[in-house]
Amino acid sequence: MYPYLVFDGVDDFLEVSDIQLSSHTVFIVYRMDPNFQDRNDLAQLWGQYDGVGHVALDARRGSNELGFSFDGNAGTRALYQIDGTPKTSEYFANTNLSPWAYGNWQILVVEFEDAVTLDTLTVGHLGATFPIGQHHFGGAIGEIMSFDRLLDLNEYEQTLEYLRANWQ
Repeated sequence: MYPYLVFDGVDDFLEVSDIQLSSHTVFIVYRMDPNFQDRNDLAQLWGQYDGVGHVALDARRGSNELGFSFDGNAGTRALYQIDGTPKTSEYFANTNLSPWAYGNWQILVVEFEDAVTLDTLTVGHLGATFPIGQHHFGGAIGEIMSFDRLLDLNEYEQTLEYLRANWQ
């Protein structure tokens, strides 16, 4: 297993500003820690929440518990696949159709309906819209791969094979 970043769920995050990152397909290897994650928060793994698009685990109790948020408060929608489950055939802004789980390394693949362009990339927190201490990710991130296009089937499978060999 490779080194990974651990986020404490309280105030840890990584932010890169003044960038132009166009993403259509994103692969994320993560592990949500039940001891670190606040169950009243969205746990952003990647993206820009404020009006663009993101990938967040929904730990909040309610109709989308153990689901995903992709919309970034902007109506952005995505297909997704988690740990080899079939990729969704419908685009979602928020869903728990195939839920995530606490405590295990998981591979999440997200294909945005339209490419999103970030000028700030935030990992581990929803970003400037929310104060430090709200909506943090509690767990570990092993790898993130972002592509500016949809991958063909061969590229998609090769990337998944690489990630599975290293993280599962």
